[in-house]
Amino acid sequence: MASDCVIPEARSTDADSAHPNPNEKTGSVESTDATDDVPYRKLKGISWAIAFVALASSTFLYSLDNTVMANVRPSIIETFGRIDLLPWLSVSYPLGELGSNPLWVKLDKSFNNKTLYLIAVLIFEIRSVVIGSAHSKQIDIVGRALAGVGGSGIYVGGAFADSSAT
Repeated sequence: MASDCVIPEARSTDADSAHPNPNEKTGSVESTDATDDVPYRKLKGISWAIAFVALASSTFLYSLDNTVMANVRPSIIETFGRIDLLPWLSVSYPLGELGSNPLWVKLDKSFNNKTLYLIAVLIFEIRSVVIGSAHSKQIDIVGRALAGVGGSGIYVGGAFADSSAT
């Protein structure tokens, strides 16, 4: 994962050097005393708080989508009919979410977290256009699956960003 944070290496003690780990790579490790000017994170103070609130608000939108969807199902059935597709309307979101979750984790480990997070938010918002312009229940189901894909990226990207910023 491309991270902006610098995590100091663990310090070894005399007891550790007496019993070397055969699986550990050999080589010199730079000292990271508390007096060194190694930043534990780049964001501090108010900028960290703003970034954290921004991540939390997008996660809130991700969870709000599920809450709103639970309340509008009856009107969707009334508008489009086809009560036989109601289970797909409910299941398409978690299917998109769980199907893409391993992909988002792999991408977040390999590429820039910020860019992938913005792509996930974009996918999540594209589903708003798809669902808002849906003229059939099947398109609504595809929009819910897109919401799951984008929501999974928001959740995973937010977790990676939070863990690297704290």
